Amino acid sequence: MFLGGLHDNNHVKECLMFNIDTKVFKKLSPMRSPRSAFGIVLIKNHVYAIGGSEVTGLIQSSLERYDILEDKWMDYFNLPQETIALTAV
Repeated sequence: MFLGGLHDNNHVKECLMFNIDTKVFKKLSPMRSPRSAFGIVLIKNHVYAIGGSEVTGLIQSSLERYDILEDKWMDYFNLPQETIALTAV
């Protein structure tokens, strides 16, 4: 799964799934907020995008959750403080 990041110096919210067997990318629902330098973790059927940098360059405290089965993102909650370039497990 490939999420967000920067393209031509612009934050993006696109999400792609790569099938390693067919070597084909599939577009998924985009994240709710464009972001880069965020943490990501998979727990069961959910992917969490944590913090990062937003379009204006401000550091985020927001957390979004992606439901793999429904191909749907939702705002989840805000962290107690902003965070960027974190590692999540």
